[in-house]
Amino acid sequence: MYKSKLRMWLTFSVWLMGAVICGVLDHIRQSSVFLPVYLPLAAVIVVVATRKHRFRNYKFEFVEPRVARSPLGFEVRASNSRLEYIEGNHVVSWQPASLNASISRHVRADLFAIS
Repeated sequence: MYKSKLRMWLTFSVWLMGAVICGVLDHIRQSSVFLPVYLPLAAVIVVVATRKHRFRNYKFEFVEPRVARSPLGFEVRASNSRLEYIEGNHVVSWQPASLNASISRHVRADLFAIS
C-alpha cells in the first residue's frame, strides 16, 4: 500500500511540475498555448498509464459438471442447496434459507437481569 501511495504522489508531483513549466512558458511567451494543450493531454496520459490490464469477464474452465475454475486461481462449486467459493485454503459457502424456515433470535439473558 505504501508503494501505491508513493506512486500516486509522484505522478501528481510530475503532473503539477509540468503544469507549472507550461504556465511559465505561456507567461514568458505571453501566450496561452502550452497550458491548455498540456492539461488534457496529461490527463489522457495518466488515465492510460494507470489503468488496470485485467479481463472484465472471467473465462471459467469447467472441471466437473458443477465445478468451475478461473484462470485467476479460484473455484466455484454449485449444488442444489449450496454455493461455494474456494481460493487456496479459504472457503466461503452460501446456503440459502428456505422461505418456510424459522429464524431464531438469541438474546443474552444477563443483559435483562434485574439487580
